[in-house]
Amino acid sequence: MVDVLFTQFSYAAWVGNVGDFDAQKRQAVRKVNEIKRQAEVLQPKYIIPFASFVWFCNVDNFYLNEGVNRIPEIYKYIKDNTNAKPIILFVEDKWNVGTEYDSTQAIDSWEKAYTNALSGNTVANKQVSADEIMAAGNNYAKQLVQNNSLFVRMLKPAKIYVTDLNQAYKFSLNGLETANYDYDSCDIALSADALNYCFKFKWGGSTIRVNGRYQVPKNGKFYNMKMYFQVAQLNNFNQSFNLWYIAGVILQKLRNKILGNN
Repeated sequence: MVDVLFTQFSYAAWVGNVGDFDAQKRQAVRKVNEIKRQAEVLQPKYIIPFASFVWFCNVDNFYLNEGVNRIPEIYKYIKDNTNAKPIILFVEDKWNVGTEYDSTQAIDSWEKAYTNALSGNTVANKQVSADEIMAAGNNYAKQLVQNNSLFVRMLKPAKIYVTDLNQAYKFSLNGLETANYDYDSCDIALSADALNYCFKFKWGGSTIRVNGRYQVPKNGKFYNMKMYFQVAQLNNFNQSFNLWYIAGVILQKLRNKILGNN
């Protein structure tokens, strides 16, 4: 048994395209179910929901705010579905563990904060030219080749649609080049600003998977682009996409299958 459990209470990543509200709600429900399982296993006296005060504020990801779990409903869920007492803290609030605490004011403060954030202006994308993303994409490909073994050549080309340029591109380890793909057949669709960030930083692709500034066209295979993001993130950790890494991934998948893990 623990005294206090601090836990995530809502999603904080891309959970579907524009209009896919059901995907958002499924992920939101998953998070509250996780809280219930944590409470059953750890048996905390108190639960403080502290992670996922997320505001998707960009024009590309603002729609993801629609399905998030909000503090009033989380407070009620913990109170009604666990044996723990929910404690809600607002910015700079303090609480001495074990003492009586009224969460009413903090709940009201978070609701006001959500209301203000969601009624405010969104952040616009920076204007990035085709020449800029072409140069960044070519350099990104060059770095992937330099930082990894020949096994990186296993990666398939990815089809990218840049929304504000209305242009499709093919990305591979040979670099970035314009293409004639239609939107629906692309593996990922995003702004030039977002794509440029992915190319400029090793962690860029992993960041965009969290902030949700992209869409997955209906006939695309996001996995094709995701693999480039994952290899770059691996390099960011000073690791290489090589035989040992591939063997480790395969062994982990076999282990999960044997143990029945998803």
